[in-house]
Amino acid sequence: TNYDLLLEQATGLKTISYEEPDQAFAMIDKRKSDSVLHLHGVYDSAHGIDNIVADQVQYDAVLNDKGAQFIQNILGTRTLIFVGCGQTTEDGNISQFIQFARQYLRMDIPYYFLYKSDSIPVDMPDNIKLIPYGEEYSDLPLFLEDMVQARLKAWVSRSRIVGRSIFCNPSKLPDSLMQYHYSQESVPFCGRQAELDELHAFVTVDKKFTWWTITGQAGAGKSRLAFEMLHKLPTGWFGFFLNDNTTINDIDRFKPFTNTLIIIDYVSGREALVAEYIRRLYDLFSSTSYKLRILLIERENRRQTGSWYSKLIQRFGKYDSIINDEYSNAFLNIEDLDDDSVEQFIGCVCAVNGLTADSKRDHELRTAYGRKFERLKFRPLYVQMFVEAWINNDFSYPRYDTYEDLLKYTLERTGEMASYPGW
Repeated sequence: TNYDLLLEQATGLKTISYEEPDQAFAMIDKRKSDSVLHLHGVYDSAHGIDNIVADQVQYDAVLNDKGAQFIQNILGTRTLIFVGCGQTTEDGNISQFIQFARQYLRMDIPYYFLYKSDSIPVDMPDNIKLIPYGEEYSDLPLFLEDMVQARLKAWVSRSRIVGRSIFCNPSKLPDSLMQYHYSQESVPFCGRQAELDELHAFVTVDKKFTWWTITGQAGAGKSRLAFEMLHKLPTGWFGFFLNDNTTINDIDRFKPFTNTLIIIDYVSGREALVAEYIRRLYDLFSSTSYKLRILLIERENRRQTGSWYSKLIQRFGKYDSIINDEYSNAFLNIEDLDDDSVEQFIGCVCAVNGLTADSKRDHELRTAYGRKFERLKFRPLYVQMFVEAWINNDFSYPRYDTYEDLLKYTLERTGEMASYPGW
């Protein structure tokens, strides 16, 4: 709805008005973003252009202009976001447009209006949703940048190489055991602040490319830690778990659009393929200005000859630069949760199962688990199973002597025993 050319001056784009419907249609039909489309005309004194639509007489004239009607009706097929700065809705041109669209074009689809939080618009149509962008005008460009990033990340999440990201909806549970999958986030994340800090340092280090590895026993929370890091990526970063079924062609077709963290789970047994993934991604990002981080996840913490790590290094072949770009010569190995985090986690499991907060209960459950399953120490997955078994056993400690018994009980309780004939 701007009549001036400020957007063009800032972006270098061309100018189109409602008097040029053919150019507007070509741009929209081909999904190009090479012009600013001025729905209400342009005022350009330098070139003698003045075809603005501002008052009622001019709006009435637009109703009889086929080109203008074509442009206006485009609005019925697009999501509009009104970007308010100041008392925007008090501008007669804006209010005239809103009334025109509602009365003549029957535009009842949802639109959105961004406004400064202390300047709430009034008398807006019901189909326009009001969204505050911040307390200061300077918050507006930051909000718009975040919005664009969110849209891009949601779009890229549909790429074939993206397995899981925070922009993907959680999968419908194919079986009851899926509630324990890290991506379901069925229990709030607890503890691991030191590890998160180390991962943050890994992501933000001043290097174009680097890679690292998280290791730890089954159930220690390696994947959940990496998934939590995706939530905490700095602005301007996108991250995801690489799809297990990714092909080399899928990677070659991927188009980087921002700094990226890619997590690859389970390297052992497919070192050659993972090495090729990393080589291709390295080459792909090398031709861009974006940073790339590769985070591997594995159980084994060995780096000696014969380990998955040594096999991976061998598969890198002549790519010495990749080998030398490893973030650290030691893995980020996931140890036990500290006592406070264990009790916090137990409290969260209880809360998810409908129990009220009780720190004494959480402490007693931690102690009981430590006595019964000391071999496992405090791996979150097994702690969760133990607490749920306690809840389902009428708040009595389950009579299991080994973690295998605990797993067997969980399979029986969830009705998945038949899917695991080895038990």
